[in-house]
Amino acid sequence: MRSALPAVTVAALLVLAGCSGADPIPDGPDETTDSVEASPYPPGVNESAVVSTNTLLAAHQDRTRQAGAVVEVTQSVTLPDTNGTVTLQSLSTVRSTPGLTRVHRQQQYEVFGDDGSVVTRYHATYANESAIVTRAGSGENVTVTTDPAEHRSEFVAKQVTRIDVLRQTLTGHDFQVVDTDRRDGRTVTTLVAQETEFTEDGKRVFDATVEVASSGRIRSLSVTRNDDANTAAYRRQMDVTWSNATDVDPPSWAP
Repeated sequence: MRSALPAVTVAALLVLAGCSGADPIPDGPDETTDSVEASPYPPGVNESAVVSTNTLLAAHQDRTRQAGAVVEVTQSVTLPDTNGTVTLQSLSTVRSTPGLTRVHRQQQYEVFGDDGSVVTRYHATYANESAIVTRAGSGENVTVTTDPAEHRSEFVAKQVTRIDVLRQTLTGHDFQVVDTDRRDGRTVTTLVAQETEFTEDGKRVFDATVEVASSGRIRSLSVTRNDDANTAAYRRQMDVTWSNATDVDPPSWAP
């Protein structure tokens, strides 16, 4: 069904869901080998809590850029609209090689209105060392564009490391260590932050869980934000997982 949802509403949802561009993130030092675990806890984390968000994020960024990853993201964002509420639901998969020399992201998202209207769009991007190619649209309205490699660092930073999402989630919240165990030969620490703030308009809820290896590489993130717990109109849910890198072949539409 074709939607009559205002373009500005759709655009706002896409920004909140992370479908727009990202600020460039400076490169950190590369690691060439796995270090021997001197501590079961990741950089920036002690036996009870996160003590340095910047240290943890730098370690995740370095390890992910070195090893590559397959990143899967599901998210839902609900906002008020003139006709009630609109909800964006999206699923994206990003595959990258070690060293992030080739990256391929595929994303499909739908925007649902209370009036039954639906907007469905598809967005895919392939990046190698020389260019970034993007295929976007819906139905027969599909376009393919090519950008120079100078924009590559922005794309990689946002889509593979998800450093912007992680920084927004971890900053300003009290993440506590709730578990440390062994998985697939690695020590994994589980961090949890659960916060409720009462305001004149109601209450705000923040609930997040982060699983991170002792190297600092984050394995998963689950976060729910509700700026007004009395209604679903301001609810955001995101789940992200990072797994081992794979080979990446150019899609058929990439030159």
